[in-house]
Amino acid sequence: MAALSTQLSSLSLSPVQLTSSVRTETAAPRRVNLIECAKRPQKKCTAHHVKSRPKKHQPYDKNRQGPTVYPRLPKPPPIWGFDNGEPLAITEDDE
Repeated sequence: MAALSTQLSSLSLSPVQLTSSVRTETAAPRRVNLIECAKRPQKKCTAHHVKSRPKKHQPYDKNRQGPTVYPRLPKPPPIWGFDNGEPLAITEDDE
């Protein structure tokens, strides 16, 4: 048992090293980083907002269509206009 524990303690763990089939003296060995995938990846951006938005659960809410669309208002009259060169007529009310 003691021999087994001494052998186990002498072992050292190192990352996996890959070498190419053609090895030159200047080439450094490449190391591989093992990536573990997430068990439950997080929702991102729009997917999260769609998932967490309020849902329609009540019957009165399910029949709602959304905001009412009203017809556009007519254009307002212009605030200013072009001068056609005619003098303004002065009336008695203006004096």
